[in-house]
This record gives sequence, structure tokens and C-alpha cells, in this order.
Amino acid sequence: MKKLSKHPLFILLIFACLPFSGKTQQNYTLDQMIGKLLESNYGIRILRNEIVVAENNNNPGNAGYLPTIIVNADRYWSAYNTRQVFFSGQVNEANAAKNTSLTASAMLNWTFFDGFRMFAVDKRLDLQEDIATMNLRADMEMKIYQVSVQYYTLLQLQSLDSIYRQSIELSRARYDQLSLKSELGAASEVQLVQARLDLFADSSVFINNLKEIENSKATINYMLGMPQDSDFEVTGDLRDIQQLEWSRLLESARAQNTNILINKANIAVREQERKEARSYYFPQLSFYAQYQFSRSESQIGVLNSNRSIGPGVGFHLTWNILNNLSTYTTLKNNELQIENAELQLADEELFVASELRKSYNTYEWAIRNLELEQQNIDQAGVNFEIAKNAYMNGALTDLELREFQFSIIEAQTRYLQAQLQQKTAELNLRLTAGDFKGML
Repeated sequence: MKKLSKHPLFILLIFACLPFSGKTQQNYTLDQMIGKLLESNYGIRILRNEIVVAENNNNPGNAGYLPTIIVNADRYWSAYNTRQVFFSGQVNEANAAKNTSLTASAMLNWTFFDGFRMFAVDKRLDLQEDIATMNLRADMEMKIYQVSVQYYTLLQLQSLDSIYRQSIELSRARYDQLSLKSELGAASEVQLVQARLDLFADSSVFINNLKEIENSKATINYMLGMPQDSDFEVTGDLRDIQQLEWSRLLESARAQNTNILINKANIAVREQERKEARSYYFPQLSFYAQYQFSRSESQIGVLNSNRSIGPGVGFHLTWNILNNLSTYTTLKNNELQIENAELQLADEELFVASELRKSYNTYEWAIRNLELEQQNIDQAGVNFEIAKNAYMNGALTDLELREFQFSIIEAQTRYLQAQLQQKTAELNLRLTAGDFKGML
């Protein structure tokens, strides 16, 4: 029979189980991973730029507080065939009579009353800047949630990797023992073949887990803005359980859930837009001041040249009494927009409460399931030690040992899955409750 040590798959497994020595791996805790995410994630960086845009737009000039200053200059040349007849009977006539003029002015215009629209615009710009900040916070919360799930998933896969390695070692030891017995005539060929099939089955599970580890790392590398060839491991403890109370979570969700806060801010924006629309019912009063220079020269006409220079000030009143009822229509539509925004807020509050309740139910189930799996794995470990000793003493068959081996691996896998479910349920609660600090 072909020895297992020469089998290609076995050789592959030996290399897979060996620790990597030529490459330094970065070890990440959850806090370090989140810090890297907030620093390097491209989506978060884009939204930070959006906040800067909102900050730039939120200035006194856009609100309408500041005056405008306009400088104009005009230089004009003309050549006309001209004939002028005066009441006195005098006639002035010339062909291609040249005329030149130069005008320059600087004007300041300040609308100091616009129906209080500038104050509404100022408040709206503040609110829009706040919404940009809340959009960033919502995106950060979601990405922290996603990278945390990936972190705990990778932590679980790393633990499974250790379990599967131990399983392979045990199956290999069993195969080696049967191989020796087969050579001595104390074991049948069927037993040896079954042992090899079991070892290959364990190896297949191990390799599949390696694939899941690499896929999880690829996702994390993308989220952290790192090259795909970056290698790392995560360190932490899945057994850390946070006790969360329903009443505190519900209160936190009502006060801190980002989607609820954004809906409230949208209502406030609509109310400021209503004030802006109402401002058009009022007159606009402006003050202007200018300094002007003008000079003109003419080859024909009453004046040969004319020059003026000096300042001027004045007030300007504009009152649009009738504008095709556009202001009235805008206000009626705005009332509906405010009503819709309030309905969206009420719907969002109900949705958040519903999602929080379902997440909390999942969280409570996950805690109870984790406790059950803990008891199960403790008992399975005891049973397996008894079975292993019995097998070494010849009191247990290969098939019975395999069943015990499979049961302990299944118990360990379910326990790790229960830990991951508990952590995911906890993260869902924190995300829905707006517990941003808790997720850090």
C-alpha cells in the first residue's frame, strides 16, 4: 500500500499546518482595527470631505448678511455720420464723427432687510452642516459594525483552524497506529482505508476553513484601505459577554439613533425653508453707495467733452406685491413636505423600536444558546477523553472513536458559532441604539 506520508494531499497538509516564518504578520485587536478603519477607509474620508464642503457653504455671505461690491469699467469708441438741426436753425453735420467715452465705477450694495430670510438661511445652513456630520456618523457606525463582525468572524475562524489542526493530528495518529497494526496483521485493510478517508475528510474541512480565513482577510483589507497582500491575524476573546438592558437600549435608541436624528434635522430644515418662503411677502430694503468716474469726447454735438467724478449713496425698495401666487404655492407645498417629514420620523421611530426589539430577542436567545453550548462542550470533552483512553486500551472500535471525535469537533464548532452569534447580536443592538462609543 502507498504510504500516507508520500501522498500529495498529505504533503500539502504538512505545508499548510506549518507556521509561516518568512513574513511578519500584523496582529490587530478590535480597537486597533477600528482605529485603522476610521483613519484609512475611503468611504469615511469622502464623507469627511463632504462635511468640509458643508462647512465652507455655511458662511455669512451665503446666508445673505454681507454686502456685495461690484466694480465696472467701460471704454467706448464710435464713428457716425451725423446731422443735427437745432431750433435756432443751426445745423451741425459731419461724416465719420468720432465719439469716445470712458466710465468706471465701484458700487456697494447691501440688502439689510429681506423679510428675515437671511436668518432662516443661516439656520438652514447650520442644520445642513449638522446633517452632513450625522451622515458621516451613520456611515462610521455601519462600517464599525461591519468590520467588528468581520473581526469576530476571523477570530472564530482562527479558533476553528486550531481545532481542525488538532483533529488532523488525531486522525493522523490513528492512521499511523492502524498502519503499524496492519503490518503486524492486527488490523484489517478496511480499517486502514477508513482511517485514511477520515483523515482526508478532516483535511478537506481544514482547507475549506483556510479559504474562509483568506476571504475574511480580503474583506478586512478592503475596509481598512490596505493592499490585498497584507497579512495579519486578530487577537481577542470571543468569551467577553456584555450585559445589555432593554430599557437603557430603548432610551438610547430614541435619543441617539442616527437615522432618527437625521429625520428630526430634516423637519427643522423644512421649517427654515418655510421661513425663507414667507420672506417674499415682505419688501426688501437695500442701501447702496458708489464712486463713479465718466468722461466723453465728441467731434460734433452740443458738448465737445464731458467729465464727472464723485460718490453717490441711496436706498432701494423692492416689494413684489403679486408674483403669480408662487410664494403661496411654495408655502402650501412646504406644509406638505413638513407633514411628510414628520410622518417619516414617526415611521422611523417605530421601525427602530421594532428592529431593536427583534435584535434584543436574538441577543437573549444567543445568551441562552451560548450557555447551553458551553455545558454541551464541557460534557463532550469529558466523554472524548474517556473514549480516547478506552480506544488506547482496545475497548473501543475505530468507528466508535471516530464518532466521539466527530461529536467533540461538532460541539466545539457549535460553541464558537454560538459565541459569534452572541457577539453579532450585541453589535446589532449597539448599532440600532446609536451606542457609538459602546461599539468602540
